[in-house]
Amino acid sequence: MDKLLKIKEVATKYSITKRTLRYYEEIGILSTIRKEDSNYRYYDNESLSRLEQIILLKSLNFQISEIREIILSKDEEFIDNMLQDKLIKIQNEIDNLYASKELISSILKIKNKQGTSSINFYQVIREQIYIHKNIERRIHMNQYAGDMIILEFGINIVPYAQELIDNIKEYRKQIEKTTNKELPLIRIRDVESLKDDEYRIVIKDVVVKNQSIENVDDNKKVMKIITELKESINSNHENLFIN
Repeated sequence: MDKLLKIKEVATKYSITKRTLRYYEEIGILSTIRKEDSNYRYYDNESLSRLEQIILLKSLNFQISEIREIILSKDEEFIDNMLQDKLIKIQNEIDNLYASKELISSILKIKNKQGTSSINFYQVIREQIYIHKNIERRIHMNQYAGDMIILEFGINIVPYAQELIDNIKEYRKQIEKTTNKELPLIRIRDVESLKDDEYRIVIKDVVVKNQSIENVDDNKKVMKIITELKESINSNHENLFIN
C-alpha cells in the first residue's frame, strides 16, 4: 500500500507552497485523497508522480494553462504540437536575446570608438535597432528561406545602413518585375570582427565577397557595395530565387 503524505510533507519535499498545491487541485491537474475521519489532504504515489510531471514542465517554462492542457490531454498528436510550438517560442526567445546582445555590443563599440560627447546616443540606438531588427525584412513574403544572403560591414558603414536598405528594396522590386521571382531575406548587420570600412557578402554560409571601401569616394560607397551585392546574387541566382 502507498505511503500517504500530508500536504505539509509534500510542500516540504518538493519546495512548493501549500497554496500552490491546493491551486493545482482546484484546476484539476492534481488529485488528493481524503480520509473519512480526517480533513487532511493526502497524496499517494500516483499524485506525487503527477506533481513531479507538473514541476518538470514548469522547469521548461510552460505556463500553468499549457501544463493543464498537456496533463489532461489523451491525444498524443496534440501534445506533440504543444511541444513543437513551445520549441519554436523558445528558439524565438533565444534569437531575440542574441539580437539584443549584438545590439548592445554594437552600441558599446560605437560609443567607445567615437565617445559619448560626439554622438547622439539615442540616435545610435535607433539606428542599431533598425539594423538588427527591421533589416529589409518583408512582412508578406510568400516564403522565408532563412538567412541565405547576408551583408556584413564594419562600423564606418553603419551610417549608410538606411541607404543600403532602400537600394536593396528597389533591387528586389526590379527582380520581381522582370523575373516574377522573389529573393529570400537579405539580412544586413554590423560585425565587430570586421575592419571599420570592410564589408563582406555571405551567401548560404559562404563568403563570396570581402572588400573595403576605405578608398572609395563617400558618394560612391553605397553604390559600390550594392553593385557587388547584385553581382554576387546574379552569380548564384539559380539557387537563390524563389518562384
